[in-house]
Amino acid sequence: MPRVAAARAEDLLDTFGVVTHLAYTDGGYRDLNATMDALAYLGIDHVRDGAPNPNYDRYGQEHYAQAAALGVHFTFAADGGVDPFVEVARIHAIEAAHPGTVTAIEGPNEVNNWQVVYQGLTGTAGAQAYMKALYDAVQADPLVKDIDVSGFTDWPFHASASDTSSIHPYAKEGDQPLATIQQNMAGQSAVDPNKAFYITETGYHTQINPSGGWEGVDEASQAKLLLNTYMDGARLGAKETYVYQLLDAYSGSSQEEHFGLMRLDNSPKLAATAIHNLTTILADHGDKNLSFTPQSLSYTVKGNDQAYTYLTQKSDGSFQLIVWSEPDIWNQDTNQPIAVAATKTAITFGTAAKSIQVFDPLTGTAAVQALNHASSVTLNVTDHPLVVQFQPEQNHHLRGTAGAAMQAGRAVSDTLQLHHSVVSSGDRAHSLMSHSGDDMTPKIGLETTEFANFLLHGLKAADFDLFS
Repeated sequence: MPRVAAARAEDLLDTFGVVTHLAYTDGGYRDLNATMDALAYLGIDHVRDGAPNPNYDRYGQEHYAQAAALGVHFTFAADGGVDPFVEVARIHAIEAAHPGTVTAIEGPNEVNNWQVVYQGLTGTAGAQAYMKALYDAVQADPLVKDIDVSGFTDWPFHASASDTSSIHPYAKEGDQPLATIQQNMAGQSAVDPNKAFYITETGYHTQINPSGGWEGVDEASQAKLLLNTYMDGARLGAKETYVYQLLDAYSGSSQEEHFGLMRLDNSPKLAATAIHNLTTILADHGDKNLSFTPQSLSYTVKGNDQAYTYLTQKSDGSFQLIVWSEPDIWNQDTNQPIAVAATKTAITFGTAAKSIQVFDPLTGTAAVQALNHASSVTLNVTDHPLVVQFQPEQNHHLRGTAGAAMQAGRAVSDTLQLHHSVVSSGDRAHSLMSHSGDDMTPKIGLETTEFANFLLHGLKAADFDLFS
């Protein structure tokens, strides 16, 4: 059974982002408190927004610093109409005031729609010249030179002077996100290879029969598709995935007024609730949630060859196996959702768990299934992620006749095997270490565990919590 390396749960959550327009002084974004409440509800603190520009309304510009002070992290998209050295100086200012707030600096947005004119060049050529100057300006600034510079977006795809690439894979008419993300990745990589990438815009709107744009989906389908989008982005290696957008900021009947996760009255759409549930389920509140070394876990998936998985671990040692499928869920002819039958999906782990819990972010944050001292679980997988939380046994188990001797306080005189069922953060561990008689040289098996003052002769059960 293969072992799969886990990512930290908080690292996964840090790939989840959302597009905002914090500087807007009309519409929904004018109220920063409501906007921050919406972000807090989602459990997301990474946003993609336009770069600061003090020439615009001062009230709106102040929102950037206020949000940064509250812990928001920004990917700033450069304005192709602003001198790139001026743009970097403005980003420098907010990073200096709030260290660590800037995650990435992105090139101009969708230059096929908003043309860049720079140094006498226009269109893609103008954008590429601007991008080269922007990159040089970042590299010349000691404070921000180590921040990712991500490329401008264009159609068709073009290369940028940048550390990473940016893509906008909008799957339309209710299509699942995976194929569109992969197509965008391949197209961008073909012209600008060997770069990591950000998904700086993607999303689904909820306006059926819009007055402008492509067809939308209902709220339940938006919720499923966006959960899949976040998980696809992480599984495919996106550094961050930004859903467009946080709010339905204006009234109207075109698609543009309905991409939001929150409705016009700031109440959460079903997508916002589902994201809130997923981030709540995966949240790791431990002190070492961003510094512990995640371990690996053995598991197999059977009965569903369309299932995708992503493994995380929290600092308490628990693992979260996220499992999802992406069948067709939207009828583009009738503009109605397609009911998907559940596929029985068997998950078998390489060792028994103290507990296994299954969560469905579409229904809430409470477990929908729970097992104790089990090594397998069967899921009903449909069209969105389920989270299987695997809590390993916490005790170390002694095997062989030495176990009884050690519990009685007698010296070890025969072969001892020490099995360490779970490696918590801070342990350096392997699961099988054997000693034979008076030869105290460890024979390394699958895993080794470093314990302070590990003395086998005369070891009593009370000395270590080694027995279940």
